[in-house]
Amino acid sequence: MRFDLASDLPPVAASEQTIRNVVDAVLDYARTEIQRTSRPGVISIRTESKSGCVVFSTTYWTNGGPHQLVLADGGGCVDSEALTACAEVVRDECGEIYVWRPRTLDRVTITVELPVR
Repeated sequence: MRFDLASDLPPVAASEQTIRNVVDAVLDYARTEIQRTSRPGVISIRTESKSGCVVFSTTYWTNGGPHQLVLADGGGCVDSEALTACAEVVRDECGEIYVWRPRTLDRVTITVELPVR
C-alpha cells in the first residue's frame, strides 16, 4: 500500500464509525479486485481538503488484469453489495462517491467526498 495523507484535515459531518465503514468497504473492494485478477497489484490511498470537502481517494492497479467495474453514463456500476451500501451511506451524509477508470490503464480510482462540518 502507498499513502499520501494530508496532515491537517478539517472535521467532517459524518461519524467516525461511518467513515470507518466507508473506508473499509472501498479498501475491501480494491483488495478483492486485485486478488480476482491473480496478478500483483498496488493500492494507493490519498486524502486532501478541497472546496469544503474532505476527499478520500483509493486507487488500485493491476498488471494487465480485467476489472469487473463497468462505467456507465457518468456513474459507476460495480459488482459489490458492500460498495453499493457504501455509496448509500455517503449519499446520506450529503457526500459524493465516484469511480474513474481510464480506458488505456489498468488503474481504477474510487473517490469519496464528505462535506466539512
